[in-house]
Amino acid sequence: MANVIANVLPERIVQQAVRQSIREFVGSLGSASVLLVQVTDMGSELARELLDASAAPVEPLRAADGFAFGTTVGAPVAPPRSRRYGAPLDATRLQTMLVKGPYFVAPLVKRVLAGKTFSERISVGRARNNDIVLRHRSVSKFHAWFELGEEEALRLGDARSTNHTLLNGRGVGRELEPVEPGDEIVFGSVATTLCGTELLWEALQA
Repeated sequence: MANVIANVLPERIVQQAVRQSIREFVGSLGSASVLLVQVTDMGSELARELLDASAAPVEPLRAADGFAFGTTVGAPVAPPRSRRYGAPLDATRLQTMLVKGPYFVAPLVKRVLAGKTFSERISVGRARNNDIVLRHRSVSKFHAWFELGEEEALRLGDARSTNHTLLNGRGVGRELEPVEPGDEIVFGSVATTLCGTELLWEALQA
């Protein structure tokens, strides 16, 4: 457990998970899903920018129909199955992954000062005006985006990036594709895993 906590950044989010109830934790992040960004070099620009961005004011993602997306904490449901591995993403599997870290937690929320105009999109890219900033040479200035559909289903699209976006090893185009917890998403050569906020809390508490 100590190795798991040591490999999850930023420390602020880890402390919130340890001290808060699951409802408080989900509310504090403002998102039902997070990206776990694998960081191999803690001194890299990628790591520094993720840390800086984590302190910026944020607001919840809005659905494409204009209604705000509010996260709720409900009864436990059967864990989804990763389309790549076929195994359920649960707290044990997530802990096993985090031990091999470090991973940076990037909630899928909009940064207030980022400057992107689409309230229903979470932009991902190398430029600092994206909601999730991945400062890596393999990542395009505006690389991809997440969008919340009318059924509150999270979807992913590629913004004609130079080095492409992979979803579970398969290329993503501009046509939005559904994503779910456990999915591996690679932006250029930056590897990430989509994770539910409640599941992250459970993994850090177990």
